Amino acid sequence: MIDPRRSRTLLLAFCPAAIAMAAPDAFGIVRRDDVADQVYLDAALDSAYDAVGRIFTNEGQCSATLVAPNYILTAAHCFGPPGVTPSAASFEIETLGGMQTIDLTGSTVHIHPEWTGSFGTGLDLALIELAAPITVVDPLLLSFSDRGSFIGQNAVHVGFGREGTGLTGALPGTEGDKRAGENRIDILASVTGGDRLYLTTDFDQPLNNVLNQALPTEYSAASGDSGGPLIVTDFFGDSRIAAVSSYISASDGVTDGDYGDTSGYTAIDDGLDFLFPFLAGQAEGVFFGDADTNGVVNLADFDALAQSFGMIDAGWADGDFNSDGVVDLIDFDLLAQNFGASAFSPASVAALPEPATAGLLALAGAAALARRRRR
Repeated sequence: MIDPRRSRTLLLAFCPAAIAMAAPDAFGIVRRDDVADQVYLDAALDSAYDAVGRIFTNEGQCSATLVAPNYILTAAHCFGPPGVTPSAASFEIETLGGMQTIDLTGSTVHIHPEWTGSFGTGLDLALIELAAPITVVDPLLLSFSDRGSFIGQNAVHVGFGREGTGLTGALPGTEGDKRAGENRIDILASVTGGDRLYLTTDFDQPLNNVLNQALPTEYSAASGDSGGPLIVTDFFGDSRIAAVSSYISASDGVTDGDYGDTSGYTAIDDGLDFLFPFLAGQAEGVFFGDADTNGVVNLADFDALAQSFGMIDAGWADGDFNSDGVVDLIDFDLLAQNFGASAFSPASVAALPEPATAGLLALAGAAALARRRRR
């Protein structure tokens, strides 16, 4: 386990050996040397992870997750450096029922506009928009929580790629199997010269004493896993994607996923403003009207829209939910239709104070009138 008090020192040690988990040599799971590989293989076939698959891109292969019937989430670096035309050829999903390959011909790849090709400054997220929805598995939920809230939590990583143990590191030529392992999210860390903070785990070596920090299925990322999900369990017991796999680092100079190597994950909350315009109304819990992207449409979102009403060159956080660059009654209409919606428990949506309710109803009437006039 990484000591958060030493994060800056460790960071400087990691950075010279930090590498992207990039296609075609994407990354997979390296396991404990004292736990059978079958344990990790069986764990990956839990139905909660059916949406996790392997994609083949213009650069090679990566891991990815279905997050809506017509959207797959992965890492931006899986498609090469900025400026290269990204494309996806196929998506393989493995469940207890076997392996299925889905043709992605006609899909569109959306790279986060802040992806620079650098893990120091870029935002390593991408969405594949499908020409036809995938209905054979249920999409995996996204987490709307601040990344800092995950520090100290255990998380599951699922991916395809090379196998190996903490003693051997990743073994070349062993890609293709789906594995799942568990690790503790230790710290938020960046790479040298950058300010982008990543959720970070390290691969603890099992010790036969009370100081042993290794979890029963402790793992490291290794070749085959870029873009794969880091999954947490929320308060209601739902599995949610907290981050996607971006890079590994090694203080020993050899980034092969052996004991002591660390894995860096791009937090979902770092890119919700990019994801929401695509996924609103598509992914479960992603609503038109949720300006602050916290999974709940409430007065805070109404206030954001009200303060920006009439703004030109606006964005999602301003209340431009239909992405036409203007905050207007159409956007209010979308918010009104989802007001009170929550990705979590209904109890998490606060009741409206009476004066605000009156104001909201008045604006709702104006929106309804505007709709009738448009028709």
